[in-house]
Amino acid sequence: MRYIPVFLTLLVPQAFAQNATPAPIRPTVLPSPQPSKADASPAAASSRPNQKGTTIAPALDTDPDVSAMSKEEEKEEDRKKKLKELEDKANETPPKTKAILELGVCYYYGRLGLEKDAVKAAELWRKGSDLNNRQCMFNLAGLYWKGEGVERSADEALKLFQKAADFGFGPANINAAQILDGRGEYESARPYYDNAVEISRDMRAVKRLAAYSEQGLGGPKDIPKAVKLYRIGAENGDSFSQLKMADFYINGTGMAEPNPQEAMQWVMRAADNGAPEAEARMGWCYQNGQGVRKDNQVGVRWLQRAADQNFSPAQVALGNCYAVGRGVPADMTEAVRWYEKASKDKNPQGLYNLGACKANGNGCKVDLPEALKLYRQAADVGYAQAQFVLGRMYLEGKEIKQDLVMAQSLIQLAALQDHPDALCELGRCYLTGVGVKVDLLQAEKFLLKSAECGSDEGYALYQKNFGKSAPR
Repeated sequence: MRYIPVFLTLLVPQAFAQNATPAPIRPTVLPSPQPSKADASPAAASSRPNQKGTTIAPALDTDPDVSAMSKEEEKEEDRKKKLKELEDKANETPPKTKAILELGVCYYYGRLGLEKDAVKAAELWRKGSDLNNRQCMFNLAGLYWKGEGVERSADEALKLFQKAADFGFGPANINAAQILDGRGEYESARPYYDNAVEISRDMRAVKRLAAYSEQGLGGPKDIPKAVKLYRIGAENGDSFSQLKMADFYINGTGMAEPNPQEAMQWVMRAADNGAPEAEARMGWCYQNGQGVRKDNQVGVRWLQRAADQNFSPAQVALGNCYAVGRGVPADMTEAVRWYEKASKDKNPQGLYNLGACKANGNGCKVDLPEALKLYRQAADVGYAQAQFVLGRMYLEGKEIKQDLVMAQSLIQLAALQDHPDALCELGRCYLTGVGVKVDLLQAEKFLLKSAECGSDEGYALYQKNFGKSAPR
């Protein structure tokens, strides 16, 4: 976590310019003009011809300008005076903690003519912390977190952030909460998030505490509180919170009943903020008629906006539109181009779809080694379809060398995600003893599960081998 210290603002001394006295200048000899009534005005007196017919020009500042030098000298004197005052107050008995704090700021940033010195700043803030100055505690915690002027110690940083928060320094709450959160100490983090919301209305705390309430982290679930907090974030323009509100209205979570139209309003607000996830969801809504009139072409335009922001799920969805001609003319070459973009972000479906195109020569040349590489990458990040397809390839031993152990491992990983075809294949293996021992109980279990997950083949095998009707 990047930490930026919050320091008191030092007063910048005002400089006062000294007026330079101009030296007399040589008069300019000019023809003697005839006096006029206008010449009788006091303002004209300085340029009126004298008795000898010469004109005295008005006094002008023509000497070298020494005002800048005087200002700089005055600033330097003021800096020295300010520094001396701070040092005296910091060292008097009892010392003034505000002076200790400000002097530490001067050493940290190199102000008042001092060299930057984080070690000296740390010494001063430690002195202020021992005197219970809460902002000295906070600033010293920041140095421990970053390892500036002291040896880096997350434990010391946490102790000081907690101490500053307990002394009522609002900004320390979010830092203490985030450190504890990162350690999985949710119960300890929760009160600090509560304080950060109540004292500072910190939007980071608002969102995280909403998630705590929604998921039951560090305490019981509290959906009404989660909705309330997400609404605060949403109304303050946070796109993530706006999308969470959309989810609540779609599912009716924490609401009297589902409201797709209200959900769409929140998605639109997030999309208007330029959030790519919201733009992609707008595309999905238009393509599926969710809360709006179904319009595939409008849906594609929203997906395009999100894809142009390198949002990989939108890039995959846009590639799928080109693959099947949904809202755009079918164009497998263009589909491959978008799958390639998504694959650069290691998007699992993008990797798998690109692998399938290269395996079959759709929109590109057939490249089986590259297809296998892409399948493995997608399988390694847990994409069930890639795990199943790669498992089948190892099982059949056609494109690659047969490996029944690897096949079973991959198919089981996909089955754990309730992939219907993987469940069916696993049931078949237990029926026939391919890669495993025959086990009719296991076969029945997996075939029933595959039928429940929508596999027609699993349903047929279950009925044929066990004479039972499976729920669909």
